[in-house]
Amino acid sequence: MNWKRVLLGLVLVVALAACQNQEPEATPEADSTGDSTAANASPQVSAEGKIVPLRDVGLSFQTGGQIEEIVAGAGDAVSSGDPILRLDATDQEIALVQAQAALETAKAARQIAEAGLSATQTGARAAEVGVDAAEVSLALVAADPTAEEIALQEAAIAAAEAGISQASAGQAVVLQGASASQVQAAEAQLRAAEAQLLPVRESLDVLRREDSPDEDALKRAQDNYNAAAASVAAAQAALDEARAGATSGQRAAAFGSVSGAQAQRDAAQAQLDLLLAGAREEQIAVAEAGVEQAQASLEEARLRQADAEAAIAQADA
Repeated sequence: MNWKRVLLGLVLVVALAACQNQEPEATPEADSTGDSTAANASPQVSAEGKIVPLRDVGLSFQTGGQIEEIVAGAGDAVSSGDPILRLDATDQEIALVQAQAALETAKAARQIAEAGLSATQTGARAAEVGVDAAEVSLALVAADPTAEEIALQEAAIAAAEAGISQASAGQAVVLQGASASQVQAAEAQLRAAEAQLLPVRESLDVLRREDSPDEDALKRAQDNYNAAAASVAAAQAALDEARAGATSGQRAAAFGSVSGAQAQRDAAQAQLDLLLAGAREEQIAVAEAGVEQAQASLEEARLRQADAEAAIAQADA
């Protein structure tokens, strides 16, 4: 048997005992000479007994373990609250570290659960918007066209037809080519540009012939000459284009403009026809299926939100 455990049992019994030590009073012995008289003799009493505590107190630890230190030994005086023994706390310290680690893990799990809840709430709101949009789409498909909708579509057709007329007129101009008057106008513009270039070039030549021309004046004269020369080049290009007539690219662009305007007119007319015919059963069925799908998405989003809320409750438990 472990001697510490035996000592613990003994200490728990006697540690708090209030001990009272009583010794029998000494009785004077009779004079060996026999000179003492009976009148002078004191009464003599002798007795045997054992010391018992005034009261017993049972002590126990809240948990078991090995004794690490005996603080108060047998017979030591102690006060209320004074330690008597200390147990080895290694297991408790390990349990504390494990509990702290579990707490940190629980905190991290709660943060993850909160992030999941926020995401599911956003998803649920988006699903609600999707249901509203699907229901509005179904209502629009199933509803009869209004007078305003019909008038708006008819106006789109009229605008498309006007675009066809404009594109056709432009195509005719391109195919016809430049008229004689247009060529003459281009020639006149070229002559005017050349006339403007002449004095500018003469001014530049005068400055260049000077021994020490003013740099600022020379720069201005050069800029003026460059601008006038560019005008001459542009006028010459316009005259050449007028004389040559439309290029293959210009003809293709003119045809494309007419075809595009006609396609817009046809599309507008088709929209009006659909509007007047009303929604077909297939269109209504597709719109209804869209509403059902949006509602299913909403239910799924709400279930995910409930799971996220349960995860937070579990993390708080």
